[in-house]
Amino acid sequence: MISLCQVNRRIGKKGVKMRRKKRVMEALSEELYSLYISGSVPVQTINKPETPAAISSFYRKYVSKNIPVKLTGCTDNWDALKKWEDDYLLDKIGDCTVTVAVTPNGLADAIHKGQFTLPFETSMLFKEFLAELRYPRKDRVLYLQNQNDSFNSEFSNLLLDIESDPEWAREVFQMSPDAVNFWMGDERAISSMHKDPYENVYSVIRGKKRFTLFPPTDRPFIPYRTFPVSRYTEDGILKS
Repeated sequence: MISLCQVNRRIGKKGVKMRRKKRVMEALSEELYSLYISGSVPVQTINKPETPAAISSFYRKYVSKNIPVKLTGCTDNWDALKKWEDDYLLDKIGDCTVTVAVTPNGLADAIHKGQFTLPFETSMLFKEFLAELRYPRKDRVLYLQNQNDSFNSEFSNLLLDIESDPEWAREVFQMSPDAVNFWMGDERAISSMHKDPYENVYSVIRGKKRFTLFPPTDRPFIPYRTFPVSRYTEDGILKS
């Protein structure tokens, strides 16, 4: 009984410490929202920084504090905004082979049925991908989500249509991008919650993309654990 009491007592102390840590993190989170995020106010929209003074100010206000921001004027001179319609893409990359993620529900790299599920990956011609995107099947969702610099490796015929290494971004981050990725899909394709260990500059050429962002102080309140990994087969069946 003494041993049992000692164990329970230790657990009790640990529980008290955890509750204290939680209260501290809750207070920190509330302070952050109050001083910096202001609840659910939309992300600020500003013009892209171009002068040395603007670049320095942008770094101090946003990059150094990890505050997301929406920039205007970054893609005004991109031909992609005018050219990237279906017919043009078919002409430029229709016969190019691309890597496609396939799932039955649009949830790739996501928690599903108690497992971390990876998509079935296959190669197909871009014109085949686009044809199914126009007339989607009900039993599967296609998504171009390959990373590792996929734009340069699979979509290089479109390189002249964008600025893959923007001067303003290179000045802000003091480096060129490690990778330039191309993503394309319909509204059923969903990116699950994740974290990136690097800065992202995201440009939407067609359609819409919705981001849900959480500040670092919310990390203690986001469930986090390890799940068994499984992958979809071509038939949409999960296999470990």
